Amino acid sequence: MNSIKKVFPLHFTKRYLLFLTLVVTISYFVLSVIIMNSFTNSIKDRFGKELFAIALQLEANLPSSYDEILEKHDAMNKTPEEQIRILSSELKPIIQQLTYSHPDMGMGYYDLKLNKAVVKSPSTPSSLVKEFRNHYPAFNLYETGTPDLQYHNASPGLEAPVLYQTYPIYRNGNLIGHTWADIRTENIYASALSGATDIILAGIATLAVIISFSWYIFFRLGGDLKEFAYAVKNDTPDTSIAILPELNPLVDLVRNQKAALAKNYQQLQHLAFIVKSSDDAIIGITLDGIITSWNAGAEQVYGYTAEEAIGRSITITIPGEHLNEFLKILKETKNGECVSHHETERVRKDGTLINVSVTISPIRDTQDAIVGISIIARDITDIKKYESEMAHLDRLNLVGQMAAGIGHEIRNPMTTVRGFLQLLQSKDKDSSYAPHYSLMIEELDQANAIITEFLSLAKNKPSNLEKHNLNTLIQKIRPLIQSDSIKSKRTVHFHLGDIPYLLINEKEIRQLILNLVRNGLEATNQGGNVTISTYTQNNEVILAVQDDGCGIKPEELDKIGTPFFTTKDDGTGLGLAVCYNIANRHNADIEIDTSSYGTTFSVRFKTTAA
Repeated sequence: MNSIKKVFPLHFTKRYLLFLTLVVTISYFVLSVIIMNSFTNSIKDRFGKELFAIALQLEANLPSSYDEILEKHDAMNKTPEEQIRILSSELKPIIQQLTYSHPDMGMGYYDLKLNKAVVKSPSTPSSLVKEFRNHYPAFNLYETGTPDLQYHNASPGLEAPVLYQTYPIYRNGNLIGHTWADIRTENIYASALSGATDIILAGIATLAVIISFSWYIFFRLGGDLKEFAYAVKNDTPDTSIAILPELNPLVDLVRNQKAALAKNYQQLQHLAFIVKSSDDAIIGITLDGIITSWNAGAEQVYGYTAEEAIGRSITITIPGEHLNEFLKILKETKNGECVSHHETERVRKDGTLINVSVTISPIRDTQDAIVGISIIARDITDIKKYESEMAHLDRLNLVGQMAAGIGHEIRNPMTTVRGFLQLLQSKDKDSSYAPHYSLMIEELDQANAIITEFLSLAKNKPSNLEKHNLNTLIQKIRPLIQSDSIKSKRTVHFHLGDIPYLLINEKEIRQLILNLVRNGLEATNQGGNVTISTYTQNNEVILAVQDDGCGIKPEELDKIGTPFFTTKDDGTGLGLAVCYNIANRHNADIEIDTSSYGTTFSVRFKTTAA
């Protein structure tokens, strides 16, 4: 670590000077490379022109065609080697004359018919005199018929990289060969380096002066910055900064800001503690709905940790059916409006829907511009459930009062009417009205059954509470249940677990079980199944009645247990209302789990009541 600090000091001025030195040095190095490349390209261009002039001069100095020279020496029928010797002796003086003025450059003549170089200068690489077409396919002189300048760096057998200029030789309209001129690239780079050296050395001297002066200035500046830092840290009142007197007013400003920040920090700590300890979900989001803050209350309400929620869209907490509602509120908030205590639904991480009361407000910066949105949500699921239960109990109580007031007033006249009908039926057995007597008696019995259920709703407390076991009670009414299932062509299954005794009213619980089972039988199709189960869970005894019908529609679920609500053609809508009333009198809860695969009614009895 100490060695790293020596190379990269932590002090601002030293670190900046080191950075400046590195930047200037690297920049100058890059500039030197650019200058070198520029000189190299310039030298290449100059040598390219010289090579072209030499190749052109060779072509112009050729006295006649190769064949004419051979005919002159009567060598047309001689071997290629003998022909090359004769052509070399004739053309060598031309090569020697040009080589004298250009000693660093190679040059020569090439005969297309012999496919050989017939003469060359001593400085020409030997690999360049091999068969031209086989070893240098990159040249396109014999395809285009025009001069060609090539740079050869990696040709097979080439002794050194060269810049190579070719010029075509035409005689009588026919391409008979070419001349060439070449120079090794190491000579080009040597010339470029020689030309750029003076400029680079002058730049290095200038660079040294600039860096030395910068070090001096920044060391002085470092002293003033130390004074400034000391004054800010220690609130020194009489601090004077020599090289940068402009910093003196800044020292006073910083002192004032420090005092204001200390006060604001205490206030922010207080607010942060309130937000952190609140049971309500307090959430901050951007104008695009991205979560930026998430307190502990939000973790409890929605089930997401802060790490899981921050950076994601707030729509993770909003059910699909409420998305448009939220987007509308979000739009209003962006316009500066606030929404207070809006009751709606939200979804937890585990998919559970909860009821919440939300307050949504815009967040403004110091310029009064809206930069975000705050959401405060309170879980009111239990409150809503309590209100629903209270409303349900109020309806049951109202029906009970109606039953108590009307039941006795109607039952006595009905009993008298039924008696007279039975009397008339016994006397007029052969009368044409006899079937009507039976129908009227059945209707009176049906009305009497409804009144009996009314009177059941009127009860407020169970009577004759005794210790009973639900399994024993179910076994007693098992034949009756099986009889109902056989008549309806359904099957009832019994799964009775080991459960403790409960303080219950046997008659009322028997009525509750029969109502739930008969509802289950009616909810299934022929051949369907109803399962009766008992078990313990979390210090509670559970009585579950499950069917494999089509389930309960969502819009009907909230109405279950409401007096007179029924989906049956011949139902009274009192059966489940009686069940809820009985469960309430036994301090038990009824829960419903429904889907397209069936419905389960679970009655949860608390064992502490036993």
